[in-house]
Amino acid sequence: MEEFLKPGTIVKGTVSGIEKYGIFVNLENGYNGMIHISEISEKFVHDINSYATLGSQITCKVLEVDNQMKRTRLSIKSLKKSEMKKINFSELKRMLPIWIKEKMEEIKD
Repeated sequence: MEEFLKPGTIVKGTVSGIEKYGIFVNLENGYNGMIHISEISEKFVHDINSYATLGSQITCKVLEVDNQMKRTRLSIKSLKKSEMKKINFSELKRMLPIWIKEKMEEIKD
């Protein structure tokens, strides 16, 4: 039986493309998704490349899904703090410099 994704599911995928407007992600079971730039962070995103690199693993939440086409709309910023605990340490290591940079910019303002 084929597995279907549901909105609200936390998924891990591989970054397959980066554009000015978002991050493309390959998920399990042949699904593909996109994280629109507005779904990356609560803060203004100056450079998407500081949030993801091609081939890296990324954890995100499914917002919408078309199971027939195997396409999803994904979000990083909608992950709740309790869900963030599920992210592995390599993801935290990758995100730490980004969070520090965001806080430093916040302090400047």
